[in-house]
Amino acid sequence: MKPVFFSILILITITTASSRGQEEPPAIMELRKTLQQNVMSLPEIIPALQKEDLTFHELDLKETRTEIDGHSYYAFRFTTPEDSGRELVWSFRAMDGLEQWFIFPESGTIQGFRRFQKRPLLFKSVENAGKKGDLMIMQRLAAEQLQPTSTYIIWFRFQDTAEPKVNLSLNLLKEQPNRELAHVFPMLY
Repeated sequence: MKPVFFSILILITITTASSRGQEEPPAIMELRKTLQQNVMSLPEIIPALQKEDLTFHELDLKETRTEIDGHSYYAFRFTTPEDSGRELVWSFRAMDGLEQWFIFPESGTIQGFRRFQKRPLLFKSVENAGKKGDLMIMQRLAAEQLQPTSTYIIWFRFQDTAEPKVNLSLNLLKEQPNRELAHVFPMLY
């Protein structure tokens, strides 16, 4: 799927710039500032904090559209709990027209995502995620990058003809995901 491969380049460009202390690309800097100024107007996803609570949600982001340099961006927010040491483990169904995605904190910058895995739903369809065979994206963000009781923004850029709907599971876990999660993240096993 071409848009997913394009996302690899964008993720590398954004994370490389921030990890080396270089400036963000101008459009991304403008997007970050705009989203940070309007963070409370974005829809909020409450992350699962226990393996038993993992679930997928369908999120329509049409109302969150932000246009920068002729591109449309869509976003949502989530807040970390008081206790630290929780890794972000999330997954979403790869969509036609998806060009890129990334994460920002409510203020300032973050090193952010470095890589992702893409796997088809092998074993079964998952409610609100997709049907068997659908391509899923799974990503992690180390606990060290997340501050307690802080808000973060995840954004997506789609081609203009794409519908900005996302099927995702957002989770903040203290323990490493393992085979017990196969029923929720079957694309990993």
